[in-house]
Amino acid sequence: MSIRMILAAVPLALLAACGPADKPVEPASAPAQPAARVQGLLPLDEYSVGPIMAQTPFKAEAIQALFPDDRVETRRDAIIVVRDGVQMLDIRGEPGLSTVGEIHIAGRSGAGPRGELFGMPWSRLDVPLKRCWMGKDAFRHAVICTQPGESVLRYVFEVPGWTRDDLPPIDGLARATLRDFIWKSGAGGYVPAGGGA
Repeated sequence: MSIRMILAAVPLALLAACGPADKPVEPASAPAQPAARVQGLLPLDEYSVGPIMAQTPFKAEAIQALFPDDRVETRRDAIIVVRDGVQMLDIRGEPGLSTVGEIHIAGRSGAGPRGELFGMPWSRLDVPLKRCWMGKDAFRHAVICTQPGESVLRYVFEVPGWTRDDLPPIDGLARATLRDFIWKSGAGGYVPAGGGA
């Protein structure tokens, strides 16, 4: 067989190997989200709160599908998830979008990406002080911190006896314990540490 014949046969062999497609491939959409009940503590990280991700619709039926064994309620501008009679998630919509935005996670309901758990002291999380600020509204008098490289997940610390609106001194923070988590989808951008919830 001549080199010219071999070179002519190669494209045909490649086409034959590909074979006909059974049907056109649909464009990829949002990844499938598990519908099974999340057992135990919800795993929290930059991308999700258990089965909830940034692209999850802000609709009670969408949240109920992710938590089929739990009670899902709509209250004013929030969707609430209640498990065993205890509120574990307070979900708000992302402004200007139809997806989830900010989620308040009751401390006893979640576990951070490094194993952070409810009641853990501030000193054990090794959070730089410059990444902490005082909370507002529902989190007034609480200290909120983020880990380097994790602006989406925020840690809410309770400081015993602290009722001021400025950061407590280091000895006060040494007594602070993890109370709750706040997760923000990031879809609409962020207020940098030092401002916001």
